[in-house]
Amino acid sequence: MSGPGFHPPPPQREDVSARRVLAVLGAVLTLFALSVWATVPILRAGAPAEARESRVPGEVGHATVGRVNQEPFDLDTRAEELRERQRHQLSSYGWVDRDAGVIHVPIERAVELLLQQEPEAPE
Repeated sequence: MSGPGFHPPPPQREDVSARRVLAVLGAVLTLFALSVWATVPILRAGAPAEARESRVPGEVGHATVGRVNQEPFDLDTRAEELRERQRHQLSSYGWVDRDAGVIHVPIERAVELLLQQEPEAPE
């Protein structure tokens, strides 16, 4: 937009008083302090009782700190134990819910029984 009739506006002087800057800064810091003060009781109420009673998060020497498992992967055997329980249930007979009369059977036997059933006619 340069041309013979174009004249840029003169530079404007910015008058920002130090008093106004300090007032805004004080308001922001006060708001931050009030937010922290209001948040601390909410965070403490959501924490487990043992964490509220002690200053140390979790107990030293335990694998779990709060809700986080801190145990090294090569020492954690929970996945293998779960897999073994699942293999045992897939290869054995047993009750799932005795009151409801629900049992589990080995997977091979369940497939055999399913294949012996006659197919249902589509409606």
